[in-house]
Amino acid sequence: MTDQLPENSDESSTQGPGNLLISAREALGLTTRQVADQLHLLPRQVEALEANDYEQFNGEIFIKGYLRSYSTLLGMDSELLIQSFIDSRPEIIKPIPTANRSSQIQRPAKGYSVQYWSLVAAIIVIAVLWIVSSGDNDDSAMVADSPEIVVDKNINLVSEVTTDIVAISGVVVESESIEPSLVEADMIEPAKAAVVEAEAKSEGAAALEEITADILSFSFAQDCWVEVKDNSGTLIFADLRKANSTLQLSGNGPFDILLGYAAGVTLTYNSEPINVVVNRTNDLARLTVGMPKI
Repeated sequence: MTDQLPENSDESSTQGPGNLLISAREALGLTTRQVADQLHLLPRQVEALEANDYEQFNGEIFIKGYLRSYSTLLGMDSELLIQSFIDSRPEIIKPIPTANRSSQIQRPAKGYSVQYWSLVAAIIVIAVLWIVSSGDNDDSAMVADSPEIVVDKNINLVSEVTTDIVAISGVVVESESIEPSLVEADMIEPAKAAVVEAEAKSEGAAALEEITADILSFSFAQDCWVEVKDNSGTLIFADLRKANSTLQLSGNGPFDILLGYAAGVTLTYNSEPINVVVNRTNDLARLTVGMPKI
């Protein structure tokens, strides 16, 4: 395997890598048909690479991928060959933007949030305090016009609220003014139970969302560009996947999928195999997978 291009590579780099590929292929006694079969390309695509004709390709990312595979087959230095392409590429070639490599899918939150249930719990606490305060006025306590509080000795005094912030079970309620109240300890338990119930509902909603998510699984025999959009049209993945790699995505179907070299891809949806129909003209595949949820 050679690590460098021929000595006249400086001159060839300004004209493109095509002549270098032709020289290396002919030195190995290979035909364009043989190269196309090994690279899983069409013979006209191999001839286009050797002629520095890139108009029939779908973007710079595909051109670089094909040049890298071709150079590896011929035992050439792929990075030097790619640099030769970059130095001579036409201005019309535009790079395809890549998305964040993270496969994690961001989905809009469903159901009520923790903040919503916290607010509900806070309202319940304030209502309990108001009821307790009103009941004590009738049965066992008398409040005079002055700030002094008169309390029957038989009542268990838990706490006297003297600040503008009440904190119960981790829920903080800000108020402009809260009248001093007498609270029995057993009256706090309903508020605690409301907070626990709210947290359980929030965790249950998140767990249900994970269970009902759709799963896409890809297996790649060759390098392939992949784009996936969810049912809202949001692009959740776009990147070049290497040969002998796998990819798993989860989200809400149906999914719109674009495969740059579809012949080398195996696809399943929720563990069910999907038939990928390849466009033999450009080796692409565009398909929609999954059904919308009712």
